[in-house]
Amino acid sequence: MKSKKAICSFVLIGYIILLLIGCNKKKEDNNVVTNSDSITFIHNATPGELYSTLSSDIMSRTTDLTIIGTIDARDFAVMRDKMPFLKRLDLTNITVSEYKGALGPIGPFNILYSANEIPNGAFAFRHDLVSIKLSSTITSIGDYVFNSCGVKTITISSSIKNIGENAFVDCKTMITVENENLIYSSADGVLFDKSQDTLIHFPSIKTGNYIIPSSVNFIKTNAFHNCSQLVSLTISSSVNVIDHNAFGGCNGLTTIINSSNLKTIGSDAFWGCDKLNSITIPKTVTFIGSNAFAHCKSLKSIDSNTPIPIDLSNSNSVFLDINDTTCILNVPLGSKSLYENANQWKTFKNIIEN
Repeated sequence: MKSKKAICSFVLIGYIILLLIGCNKKKEDNNVVTNSDSITFIHNATPGELYSTLSSDIMSRTTDLTIIGTIDARDFAVMRDKMPFLKRLDLTNITVSEYKGALGPIGPFNILYSANEIPNGAFAFRHDLVSIKLSSTITSIGDYVFNSCGVKTITISSSIKNIGENAFVDCKTMITVENENLIYSSADGVLFDKSQDTLIHFPSIKTGNYIIPSSVNFIKTNAFHNCSQLVSLTISSSVNVIDHNAFGGCNGLTTIINSSNLKTIGSDAFWGCDKLNSITIPKTVTFIGSNAFAHCKSLKSIDSNTPIPIDLSNSNSVFLDINDTTCILNVPLGSKSLYENANQWKTFKNIIEN
């Protein structure tokens, strides 16, 4: 009888221990480890299986995610769209396999996603994602990958051979490029090509004044887009091209010292710079794109140094929403009548020769 009681007691104790283990922080199931602090580790990941591996409950509360194994574009879509509180992501030990289908981040289209690439739009608009570590097996970062993303810092390893269009647009990310990278470089968080001939991304978190390095001759599309804390800007004389929307939405920018060798001002280049007081258009400029100065509502003066007005017949609404009654257009001596008859320039009521 005593032995039966002992056995029952032993079973009961064992059951209680199991319950206690079950209540412990960690729970492991099929290579997935989670805890009550919303930290999830996935071991031996299989491409396209993230959604089926994690329960909806785990996905809805995970803030920290580490993946070891192989993933593909479908898994990036899950991380972006199904894990709303994801803040920190460690992909140090993953490889990305090729995938063709309609379940990647781009949406319901049958698309081929390349191996070893972070696919287009993978973390777009993930404002709460503040940290990401990338595998050295990654060779390409697709278009708009970190668009409007909250990642604070990122390291571009020597393995990265391609960074897609607008990969960091509207992004606060301070970028560090490993010295061994043969394609890209960085300085103070700003992303350039290797020779620093092209400025690619300026982090929107940076404040105050900025002098563009004298090596730069091309400012890329959206490079400074929505950098609202930038107050003054010196564009070095080496710069020849300001590309589409390069400074669009820089609504804290009050002062610009422009390159004396500038040739091209792209469409929307200064769109929405509504605190900008004045702008100088050097005599070297031959093209101004549509909406280049649209919504620069505070402009009090425009100094156009070209004796013959730049032809704007193929560029729409270059000066949209600028007060052409109060804004003074300063032009070279002997050119006033030309400006008074030139497309869009002629709308200014105060054209003054200097």
